[in-house]
Amino acid sequence: MNKSLYALVLGTLLSVGLVHGVEAQDNAGYSPFMLSFVDPIQVPPADFYVGGLKLNLPYGRCHDFMGLDIGLFSYCTGNAEGLHMGAVTAIGGNGTGLMINVLANHVQGEYGGLQIGFLNHANHLDGLQIGVVNICNTAYGVQIGVVNVIKDNDLPFFPIINGYF
Repeated sequence: MNKSLYALVLGTLLSVGLVHGVEAQDNAGYSPFMLSFVDPIQVPPADFYVGGLKLNLPYGRCHDFMGLDIGLFSYCTGNAEGLHMGAVTAIGGNGTGLMINVLANHVQGEYGGLQIGFLNHANHLDGLQIGVVNICNTAYGVQIGVVNVIKDNDLPFFPIINGYF
């Protein structure tokens, strides 16, 4: 990609974040950009809603998130929407979108979308998990991997492919 296309993509993400930022929850502060080295060495602080680009070098934490999340280790204490790429991403609330992480994807609440990683976990999955180990309590979707667990299913464990509709 050339530099103008990168600038266009970044500008679009930040613009979407600015428009969506009006909906920040729990009176948290809002920022269209976050740069994190190790929490608390990050701008803005961890209690902010980030709507745009979040860079975790190597670890970052925010309250709610919407946009593009890149880095080694990422944690959102609230809800998260968007694309997450790195080593590990954890979401304390609900999430939607695409999670592509080398090691693990973890969502404490409901997740709608695609999780790709060595270990994928969601309390409730509404989508697809692709990994070596895939775990959820309930699901409306499919798991593809070596170990696939849907705890509240007639057949809770099934290798290669598992699903519930």
